[in-house]
Amino acid sequence: MPNKQFPTGLAEEHAFLNRVKEVARLKDNIANIDHTVLVAPRRYGKTSLMNKVAKELGQHYGWIELLSSTSFTDVQDKVIRAVSSVMMDLYPEVKKLQTILTKFFHAMKPDIVLGAFGQKITLHPTESPEQSITDILMKLDEVAQQAQETVILVFDEFQQLAEITNGQALEASIRHAVERSKNVVYLFSGSNRHMLNEMFGSSSRPLYRLCELLIVERMHVDAYEPFLIKQAKEQWQNTISDEAISAIMELTERHPYYVNALCGTLWRGEDTPPTAERVHEVWGHYVFGHKSILLGDYSGLSLNQKKLLTALARQPTKEPYGKDYLAFCELSTSSVSQVIATLLKKDLILQDDDGVYRVLDPGISYYLRMF
Repeated sequence: MPNKQFPTGLAEEHAFLNRVKEVARLKDNIANIDHTVLVAPRRYGKTSLMNKVAKELGQHYGWIELLSSTSFTDVQDKVIRAVSSVMMDLYPEVKKLQTILTKFFHAMKPDIVLGAFGQKITLHPTESPEQSITDILMKLDEVAQQAQETVILVFDEFQQLAEITNGQALEASIRHAVERSKNVVYLFSGSNRHMLNEMFGSSSRPLYRLCELLIVERMHVDAYEPFLIKQAKEQWQNTISDEAISAIMELTERHPYYVNALCGTLWRGEDTPPTAERVHEVWGHYVFGHKSILLGDYSGLSLNQKKLLTALARQPTKEPYGKDYLAFCELSTSSVSQVIATLLKKDLILQDDDGVYRVLDPGISYYLRMF
């Protein structure tokens, strides 16, 4: 089914495409208890990658989603829920679980309660949230050691800690547990590369050099082409032209989310393999129809930030401070310098391997060029 083959959410099974090197690297890191931070822009498939590896390894894992966290207590509660889930996975038999909880978490007065969604573990920490997070994570490692199991613990949208007041105290509490871990492997991921690089790459931050760095890039055309040909034959019993594939790759800029969004629309709505012209038409309709979502970040920018973002969408450049480009975007050298720093921090632009500054999101870039 098209929706399963081109998901815009979690990609699983046959919809998970390529990433052979990343999968192998992550599996090797987990086998060696090498904690890893995955760095990539939003909707590049980081969550799908971590989910695939955890399932293929068949190991116990917990998932801590931090995007909505606004306080130390929020983070503590999410850590408790994830650790509780892992504990119940490790010890599905209630009596054994109760014994383990009493042995390792007795200071937190653990209990097993039956709720609307089944059993859950409750813990009642008496220390500060940051100290409790350290204690809970270290106790989980002790439990994993006793069970002689490797546990994977994922912190997703980890950059959110930097948005919490005095968030570096939380970073320090997590580091204390991570660097002492023997059987729990930590994976950190997030959707703001600038903030993650600052958290793990700055010598002034608690998490400095704590993890292996795994950069998730856009996939090459060679990974997509055979997949699209195969899906076209299954859908229409016919091949899709090289020109149509090139159009899909050009318009989406090989961004995983947009490849799936565009192809999902094409595969649902066409009776025959689309031509290159039809690909362009459908992409234009898609971008215009999603403009309110695409331009959510854009609407909050200052006038100068909008000017430069629009200029980079229409004309990416290696020389944003050149006389001609300053005239093109109608900004001064000092303004461009400030705006570039802000747009990089917001993860709205990037400087590619060739040194060219360009808009990161192909949907936003297309809209600013065409509309």
